[in-house]
Amino acid sequence: MFDISHELRARGWQVPAYTMPARAEDVSVLRIVVREGFSADLARQLCDAIDEVVTSLRGRDGHSHARAFAH
Repeated sequence: MFDISHELRARGWQVPAYTMPARAEDVSVLRIVVREGFSADLARQLCDAIDEVVTSLRGRDGHSHARAFAH
């Protein structure tokens, strides 16, 4: 998650990564907060950036270290 956050920042997006509190510190998440008026076009650009970053990171060593986060 921290690599994804770093690479997104390099592309102009601020998407911080956090670890969870005690007894779940091995879980990390990305936090995306958007303002009112965030357009569908910007949402697509963000999704495209995330896809590019994850694809790039997977290509570095053949797999992704990121685990899916579901709620």
